[in-house]
Amino acid sequence: MAYTRFHLSGATPAIGETLVSNLDNPLLKIVKDTVKTHDMTFMSCNPSLYEQQGLHGHRSCAENIAEVMEPYGLSLGDIRGTDPFNVFQNTPYYTLKPLGCSRAGDFIEMKALADLVVAVSCCPYDVGGFNGGKVTDIAIITE
Repeated sequence: MAYTRFHLSGATPAIGETLVSNLDNPLLKIVKDTVKTHDMTFMSCNPSLYEQQGLHGHRSCAENIAEVMEPYGLSLGDIRGTDPFNVFQNTPYYTLKPLGCSRAGDFIEMKALADLVVAVSCCPYDVGGFNGGKVTDIAIITE
């Protein structure tokens, strides 16, 4: 997301804007977005992050993503260094836009601009006000 942040001057992408790779290739275009609160600052939560807080064995985005990306040759070590687009991530003290929380039925629609393999994790980080302090289910629809 570093190149996306650069192109958007650090702001969360809005409808019509594009997420780009760290090789500056267009990947996904935002088509519709009912929430408009997303995070591009924080890394994927990982086992070390939880262990430092005394939360041993807590699920993490890095583990969730590593498990589904294993058939594509990626491991937890690869995922820990990723720069994710944290959809609906309600991150306190970060956004330049007003913070709002997602509600049941909210969605973001993206159009793939390249052939992609995408992994998604419903972030289990429920510490310090992130995710509104509550982890909720998500649905992924591909067409």
